[in-house]
Amino acid sequence: MFITHQHSDHNLDYGNLIYQAWVSGLKTQVNAYGPPPLAQMTKSYLELNEYDIETRIADEGRVPLASLMRANEISEGGLAMENENVKVTSALVEHPPVEPSFAFRFDADDRSIVVSGDSNFSESLIELAQGADVLVHEALYKPGAEELVSG
Repeated sequence: MFITHQHSDHNLDYGNLIYQAWVSGLKTQVNAYGPPPLAQMTKSYLELNEYDIETRIADEGRVPLASLMRANEISEGGLAMENENVKVTSALVEHPPVEPSFAFRFDADDRSIVVSGDSNFSESLIELAQGADVLVHEALYKPGAEELVSG
């Protein structure tokens, strides 16, 4: 799981997504990568749901959820993660006032995909996306957003 930045529209379901998979039978570790305070968010989520988690472990024989949630905080661009299937590289992008904010490039044997959140123009994103097969980038129509928040 990769979180580009710490805004609620990009991280709100982080804990719930893993939790629902666990309730449905997940038994393998889920690694999450993103900016601080990802580790504290994970800890707080587990504390928030401690009663239900402990009840399900005792009543349903589930593995402890805490052992399945691994938060990997990143604070600068570079190699974020690599395994036999994919290499993930991050780049810092501009999303004031939220810092740090990242774009991620996923390189597999047969394709490359770059994902960025709702960031400003960033030379680092342009560089990261060079030669990629697909770029997924959220965009903002500023006049529309200004009109939306003016009322």
